[in-house]
Amino acid sequence: SIDWLVLTKRADRIVDHLPADWGDGFPNVWLGVTVESRSHLRRVELLSRIPAAVRWVSAEPLLQPLDFRPYLGALDWIITGCEKAHKNKRRHMDLDWVRSVRDQCAAARVPHFFKQYYVGSRVQTDGVLDGRVCQEWPSSRSGQ
Repeated sequence: SIDWLVLTKRADRIVDHLPADWGDGFPNVWLGVTVESRSHLRRVELLSRIPAAVRWVSAEPLLQPLDFRPYLGALDWIITGCEKAHKNKRRHMDLDWVRSVRDQCAAARVPHFFKQYYVGSRVQTDGVLDGRVCQEWPSSRSGQ
């Protein structure tokens, strides 16, 4: 089967847009929210109340250090990455912020996927952080 990854900035609207037969969630639908800064952590709190096969966060662009520890019990996956934009428009991502999320995830046994970062003006998508590839995937109930 196909796993559908649904990502939104509008966590407050998720429940109103789920199908009537959602119940505990569809086994092949993963619900995610974007969280680029501390002011958006409320999205994770809202997501944590919604049943889903996989609950996940896209912290990209990661714009400041984030503490996901209060929410990791309700999350199945976190993605981190830089902002893909023209050099004069993109905002900074510090690799120490990525390391912090990686370490938080490792302590809670939540998969972490480091998606992208800049080396000079070139985007790297190899997921290498401190000499190791950090591109873990969660298990889904659909078995994929």
